[in-house]
Amino acid sequence: MRRQFGFLLLAGAFVWVLSQSNCSNPQAKTEEQPFYRNHGDSAKYVGIDACKQCHSDKYDTYIHTGMGHSFGLATPERSDGDFKNNKPVYDTYKNLWYWPHFVGKNLYITEYRLEGKDTVHSRSELVKYIIGSGHHTNSHLVEVNGYLYQAPLTYYTQDKKWDLPPGFENGQNSRFDRTIGHECLACHNALPDYEEGSENRFTKVPLGITCERCHGPGSLHVAEKKNGIIVDVKNGIDRSIVNPAKLNMEQQVDLCQRCHLQGNSVLKPGKDWDDFRPGMKLSDFIEVYMPRYAGDENSFIMAGHAQRLQRSKCFLQSATPNSQLPSSISQLTCLTCHNPHVSVRETGADVFNNVCKKCHEDNACKELPTIRAAKQNSCTNCHMPRNSSSDIPHVAVTDHYIRVVKKETKAESKKVFAGLQCINNPNADSRSRAVAYLNAFEQSNNTQHTLDSAIKYISAMQKDNEKSSLLVRYNYLSENYGGNLSAQALPTEPDAWTCYRLAESFYAARNYAAAQSWIEKALLKAKGNLQFQLKLSTILIQQNQLDKAEELLRKVIALNPKLAQAACNLSYIYKLKGNAPECETMAAAALALNPDYQEALLNLGWAQQTLGKEKELARTMKRMGKLRK
Repeated sequence: MRRQFGFLLLAGAFVWVLSQSNCSNPQAKTEEQPFYRNHGDSAKYVGIDACKQCHSDKYDTYIHTGMGHSFGLATPERSDGDFKNNKPVYDTYKNLWYWPHFVGKNLYITEYRLEGKDTVHSRSELVKYIIGSGHHTNSHLVEVNGYLYQAPLTYYTQDKKWDLPPGFENGQNSRFDRTIGHECLACHNALPDYEEGSENRFTKVPLGITCERCHGPGSLHVAEKKNGIIVDVKNGIDRSIVNPAKLNMEQQVDLCQRCHLQGNSVLKPGKDWDDFRPGMKLSDFIEVYMPRYAGDENSFIMAGHAQRLQRSKCFLQSATPNSQLPSSISQLTCLTCHNPHVSVRETGADVFNNVCKKCHEDNACKELPTIRAAKQNSCTNCHMPRNSSSDIPHVAVTDHYIRVVKKETKAESKKVFAGLQCINNPNADSRSRAVAYLNAFEQSNNTQHTLDSAIKYISAMQKDNEKSSLLVRYNYLSENYGGNLSAQALPTEPDAWTCYRLAESFYAARNYAAAQSWIEKALLKAKGNLQFQLKLSTILIQQNQLDKAEELLRKVIALNPKLAQAACNLSYIYKLKGNAPECETMAAAALALNPDYQEALLNLGWAQQTLGKEKELARTMKRMGKLRK
């Protein structure tokens, strides 16, 4: 089983940094003493309430922005969903229905299946969080003992429609099993407390993107103000906290594109998703890739604002030294147009038009007055039109590629994949590019030429531990398991996922002892990863270590009782032990979570046959026959 990277490309908050000034910061950060002192490890996050004490005016407007409303508890007040006309959503591929409904203050999503008028499967899950500001969507997260999963239902606010979430369509519905990892929450929310190595378990989840995502941790700043240390910011820079308005052009763009350049993200070695702070260089931490298509001008992804803006002639000219643009707009960044403390919905068209007029005279527009009136005399309505994004259905967003928009010709509409482009670092190294292509294969673009590109860049790397780990991953994804087993292919210091892939490779070769050794090494590095624990249980069963596997599965189920595989594996252990009643109980538990789990049906059928339950066995065999059609 391949590791699934659910890049939750969910729509929602506009992440813009603070203030509209474009002062440059001539100071450069050094490793010994960073210019902004809250870049250091001593600075801690204090939360939005601490900021509110002195900046209540900004707080009062900010909480109504997309960022301020990006994440919250699933309550009737927080939800934008229509629950009066909420017809159930049908997945034709899975033959499953989904119905959102409140019971008191609690939001549930019920999954069910019908045969005629009979309900033959029903599963209801309590929704803990709503993610998305409501400008475009509300998506829904289920929490099980700290483990977060995306629910299989999204409300699309523009079309006022309930439907499957992005990535759940066309037979890809993962139901309640899509993990929400550290990478996802690192953009769609304030920084959470993540259980290292667990993949999707959090000990603390904040409620909304807060001030410190754009200003950096505020503990030093708050302490100094309380001690009366005040800096005259009109004549200098308060180095206790980042004011994005004082950052230079590249730093401002990096801050915004940390989240408004979502794509195929590659961490630099030794870095994590929340290591980047405002004022730092993003490519020192994360390099972001997007697919490049020949003959494709107009399509874009939901959170691709930064990429699209940087294609604009306005941006390119302002980034050019000795530009002849007016001094008031010498450097075009997100802040030139956006005040991040004020909702875009409350920002009038005149605000954006006036920015355009700094370079373009009002009489320079050649459109007829009737056409301009039809566009509400808005520059953006013509030159930054709202269009459907390529990754999120039922959503139209502003295209930040500023230009004279031309209609696509038939030739241009035939786009051809031309490779992955690193948007924030054109000089990305071979290691980064190799990881990007391997990511792309795992995420969705599982074609051979993607793997061919990956091995090209892996081959260009100097031989070291990292190259060996990437070769293991490449062979694993190619299902060339034997290529992982040779001595020269084994890295000396493998990470947890490399250990897991080696365990899977040895398992495929039926070398269960070696597979157990590697999966145990993976768990030493990531003990909270439930996928690793389930794999260990399977390996133990293959070696007839049934008591040990049973003990492990009981612990897994105690941590997360919603894992169908854990219940199914346990039912198989009882089958091997000849314990038909327990086998029946656990197989039924697995099928209550996943009605199409064939292995669980087989275990259930064995138990029913052993117990002489002929009528129940007949129904089970009928279910099995339908699945095999």
